[in-house]
Amino acid sequence: MGVLKKVWRIMIIVMIIKMSEAQLSENFYRFSCPLAETIVRQSVTNKFTQTSITAQATIRLFFHDCFVQGCDASIMIYSANGDAEKDAPINLSLAVDGFDTVNKAKQAVEAMCPGVVSCADILALATRDAILLTGGPSYNVELGRRDGLKSKASDVQGKLPVLE
Repeated sequence: MGVLKKVWRIMIIVMIIKMSEAQLSENFYRFSCPLAETIVRQSVTNKFTQTSITAQATIRLFFHDCFVQGCDASIMIYSANGDAEKDAPINLSLAVDGFDTVNKAKQAVEAMCPGVVSCADILALATRDAILLTGGPSYNVELGRRDGLKSKASDVQGKLPVLE
């Protein structure tokens, strides 16, 4: 559990730094999709009760996403030729649970508010909820991120710190 605590502390620091660079707000979806946070929280909680590695995989997914091109969900982009960030060797282990958690949350949000909430915001919310579910702190997430439009496995090389 010591490594997990270190990772979520690093993630909070990364989120604070990244949020200070953009014009984000806690109530970004107040009118367009007011239940977005509740939907994501319920989806992550459901997945967490089904699989023991949900939280760790989701936190790691966000960590990997933020270090490559910023917190833009570019790690979630699918590539037919297998050349997206998610296809980089270091990210392959995330396919088991991390991507599934975020994809389920995205599907649930899309069912209520199609085309409104960015995948980047869903990933940030899912990470916050995963941290909370593992006994970490609760914190507010500023929203309004835009999804990345490019994703290349080669961009991952050398961008992620190695935990020893």
